[in-house]
Amino acid sequence: MILNDIVVKPKKTGTEIEVVIPKSTWNDLKVLCVGLLLIFIFFVVFGGLISYYRETTTTTISITATVPTTVVTIIATTIPKSETTTNYNFQFYENQEPYYSAYCDKINPYNLEVRQVASEAIRQHPGSYSTVGIDQLLDIYDWVKSNIIYQNVPLAGIPYAPSETLATKSGDCKNQAVLIASMIENIGGTAKVVIDTTCKHAYTIVYFASVGTDMQTYVNTISLHYGANLYVQWFIMNNGNWMIFDTAGGLYPGNTLPECSGNRVMYTVTSCL
Repeated sequence: MILNDIVVKPKKTGTEIEVVIPKSTWNDLKVLCVGLLLIFIFFVVFGGLISYYRETTTTTISITATVPTTVVTIIATTIPKSETTTNYNFQFYENQEPYYSAYCDKINPYNLEVRQVASEAIRQHPGSYSTVGIDQLLDIYDWVKSNIIYQNVPLAGIPYAPSETLATKSGDCKNQAVLIASMIENIGGTAKVVIDTTCKHAYTIVYFASVGTDMQTYVNTISLHYGANLYVQWFIMNNGNWMIFDTAGGLYPGNTLPECSGNRVMYTVTSCL
């Protein structure tokens, strides 16, 4: 009988058979075997590449934020596998004219409207500042970010009293900085207004912890609050770590305008009330 050109012949004696395979059929079988081998190799290699890709894209990275002893800004991040700490040198002038007389009495934690909105902002985290301070600080940042719209006013101008910013629910960078500093001082925190004449911007810095404190804990708290790994900036000055609170130019605590980073001279003002 014949099966696909393979001839099977019974032998003349016994029960044995003789199989005769034409040369052309042998060639076809060789091609088939080579094809199957190539398909096997393809799946082995492709499967290995997929496995390697998965392993390399799901690696978790940790970071350690170091604290230098000089007056610098530390940029720390929770982004994986690289210790990302960038230091800049700053020169600060505290409570110097012409900014001191223009700003100091505007940072007013005793104002009734300031007290009212501060209480409203931290309603989800009531209690002593010493025990829930970080949550209350983030609440205040979020409240100002959500309720005060940006309205441009020249930096050279004198900032409004926080009650005026609350009345109009608008203000530029210096007015938002004065408001948020007033609210933070009202709940028991410590804040300063920063005037950066190089990038023509103003914002608040908030005392978080003394020098030597592991700031990565605060970086993680901020990242968890906003649901993302965040690039966080703060200052080391006067033996303390001061976090940037820039509601007018930043996206979250520890963030400011890109042009306001780098080595520079700045002025800080505290409340005189």
